[in-house]
Amino acid sequence: MNYYPMEVIRSSDGGLTWSRPAPLQYDLGGLYLKPHGQMRRLNNGTLVFNARGCYRQELFKQYPRLASRATYLFRSQDGGRTWPKQTNVLVGFTETEFLELDEQHWLAYCRGSADNRIAHSYDGGHTWQDTEVLFPDDDPEKQKRRLPGQPTLLPNGKLIVTYGYRTVPFGVRVVVSHDGGKTFDRDTEYIITDSYFLPDCGYPSTVVFPDGTIVTAAYTISDNLHEDWNTCCMAYVYSQNVYAKKMLTNS
Repeated sequence: MNYYPMEVIRSSDGGLTWSRPAPLQYDLGGLYLKPHGQMRRLNNGTLVFNARGCYRQELFKQYPRLASRATYLFRSQDGGRTWPKQTNVLVGFTETEFLELDEQHWLAYCRGSADNRIAHSYDGGHTWQDTEVLFPDDDPEKQKRRLPGQPTLLPNGKLIVTYGYRTVPFGVRVVVSHDGGKTFDRDTEYIITDSYFLPDCGYPSTVVFPDGTIVTAAYTISDNLHEDWNTCCMAYVYSQNVYAKKMLTNS
């Protein structure tokens, strides 16, 4: 497997022009990491993103009990010039997406090898606890097929987790929390799309606008509704109001 350093590019004019890539320096004891998911700017201006990866193979030989997966939050307080602070989210998990609910309470959705977990932090993302499987009553195969996922807070106060659905019918689905992530309505699983042809799909990225319009982008190697598109990224536009229904409509 080839590993490449993480790099940062910056813009000072709202994205019209960009700097040359600069290596992101970090020292985490032999970990290979690469960015995953959305970078977020906190209310105090701190930039935070997640990176996931694994240890070098020679370290596994020396320390056989090392976790096979790693996920770290990186922080910058100078606009992305330096990233001196790294925080481990959960040992043995990867492809984490996180959400700042308030200054202290953060929520994350983490991909594991056996299941996928909701995790909470009550100190601004520095330590994580209170983990739970999103669908604990499902059979083990289904538990690990809802991945990766991303939490998003909507203007109406609901919190959603958007995730790839890698069991037939393949696609992207959503589960909703009405109490800020404390509990989830597991009896209602919303379908954004179920037209993907293969399980290698998903990785949804969701943004929401102040008027409640939601845009979810996801990838698929092949889509049954657009067979000529081959591997592509698809965008779905809908309103937060659709969560009163069982099925979302593709746009």
